[in-house]
Amino acid sequence: MVKEAEEFAAEDEVNRKRIEALNGLQEYAWSMKSQVSDGEDLGDKLSEEDNKTGCR
Repeated sequence: MVKEAEEFAAEDEVNRKRIEALNGLQEYAWSMKSQVSDGEDLGDKLSEEDNKTGCR
C-alpha cells in the first residue's frame, strides 16, 4: 500500500497544482465580474456594450 502511494504521489501533486490553478482562475474571474457589475469600481468606467460582453 505504501508502494502504491509513492507511485501515485507525483500524479497527485500534478492534480493538486491543476486544481489550485483552476480555483485561482475561478476566484479571479468572479472578482472581475463582481467589480464590473457593481457600478462603483470598474462598472462605471466601461461602456454598456463592454459591460455586457464581459459579464456573460
